[in-house]
Amino acid sequence: MPRISNAAIIHQIEQPILSVRSKINENELVNFITANFEKISDYIKELDEFITSIPLAIYHNYQNMILNEIDIEIAFPVTKILPEKDNIKSSLLPENKLVFSLYQGNPNDMKQFYKDLERWIELNSFEIIGPCYEYYYNGDEYGMNNLIIKTAIPIKEK
Repeated sequence: MPRISNAAIIHQIEQPILSVRSKINENELVNFITANFEKISDYIKELDEFITSIPLAIYHNYQNMILNEIDIEIAFPVTKILPEKDNIKSSLLPENKLVFSLYQGNPNDMKQFYKDLERWIELNSFEIIGPCYEYYYNGDEYGMNNLIIKTAIPIKEK
């Protein structure tokens, strides 16, 4: 039972973020996410700032992703545009209409979940217009098969 909610449409307002983006291969994915979650979190604490939502990964090439070149950005939504530091960049998530659904399970087993979400988009006369966002509600300390991930994909009507 990996999908734990129906697909639904939400409106995302423009949102300031701090993020780190890189092109990596599949073997580097877990370490990249973990290291940059920690790095950005530490920097937010250093600034004495707060996050406005849970951290996320942005998969910029998820529709054409090949395992040896994943274009990923780790991001934390924050209260305002903040100063950059080293490879931590400050930018905005754009305002968008998104389709989302919740997943519980191992992230390595999300292939069918994504197929189902993409089928929902097609059947409801939408098309994908941007990168995929994965919001992580918990970490691997709960076990890899118990991760809760909200997946959101920017869409527009056909």
